[in-house]
Amino acid sequence: MKKLFFSVIALLSMNGVTLAQSGNALTVANIALEQDDEATLTVDFQFDGDNTYTGYQFQCELPSDLAFVMDEGTDAVCTRGNCHDDSYSVVANLSDGLLKVAGLSLSSKPLTGNSGILLSFKIKPVGTLSIGNSYTGSIKNIIIVPETGTKKQLAASNFTVTIIKPSGISTGINEVDSIKSNTDYYYNLAGQRIHKTKKGIYIKNNKKVISK
Repeated sequence: MKKLFFSVIALLSMNGVTLAQSGNALTVANIALEQDDEATLTVDFQFDGDNTYTGYQFQCELPSDLAFVMDEGTDAVCTRGNCHDDSYSVVANLSDGLLKVAGLSLSSKPLTGNSGILLSFKIKPVGTLSIGNSYTGSIKNIIIVPETGTKKQLAASNFTVTIIKPSGISTGINEVDSIKSNTDYYYNLAGQRIHKTKKGIYIKNNKKVISK
């Protein structure tokens, strides 16, 4: 697998590189990640309508609190978007915490369409992270290879991963708030809720009331 990875990188690294027009972009969508679970990180593409592209490479970096889910050895779990056909060789190799990704059509067949999901990866928290925390990752060193002409370098971008509570787990806060906000209950001076009042002093809505 490493031999294939370096072969693809070598093919993508030939010739010069020009800066791409603003109509081209590779971005990663912001996501919510459940505490102690996995989530899918998607790499989205947008290409200008005047060119077709047969290859790409980029690097994706996560903060130390997050990790890629691994397939075998140093290869990350990777799913191709429907813009690829069977001729594409795609390698996602993790090295020193940096995911290096390269894709190339061995038959020079261009990617299908001008926008959509290029690839997706599984990520997970490292340890138990606090709910509500947000972490920033980046996609950078992006190069796309047109069917004809010179390779283009795209602008880097950041993305955010926010930790949320696992689905199906209730904190009980809503239930407590609903009781506190209910002003129809009476309580005796010992703080016990009374369903039917008699003559005496009670507490309602945090105030003393006299029942005659």
